[in-house]
Amino acid sequence: MDISKYNYELSKAAKDAKKKQRENITETKELKFRPGTDVHDYQTKLRAAQRFVSKSNKVKVSLQFRGREMDLIDQGHEMCKRIIEDLGSAIVVESPPSMQGRTMNMILGPRKDV
Repeated sequence: MDISKYNYELSKAAKDAKKKQRENITETKELKFRPGTDVHDYQTKLRAAQRFVSKSNKVKVSLQFRGREMDLIDQGHEMCKRIIEDLGSAIVVESPPSMQGRTMNMILGPRKDV
């Protein structure tokens, strides 16, 4: 048996294994909102979220509050609820909205039909 042919087959098998491993990794994409995000910007980011979920990526939604916007945390919760409703049955809420400093975060994942 030729040793160079054997080494070639080993490297080929390792490359295929690495390729298949990469296919199983789920990426997390982040979308940043503000409490005053207008309708058109909201819809554009929502379409991006739908595109990410359709490619079976997780989506991290971040709402950033600055200065006096800290009084609008209730508005932030309403926006999170609206995002969940607008994305509909395509998603699963993996972590509900929670405040971390001046940022409200939630993670949405694609629904896996069993």
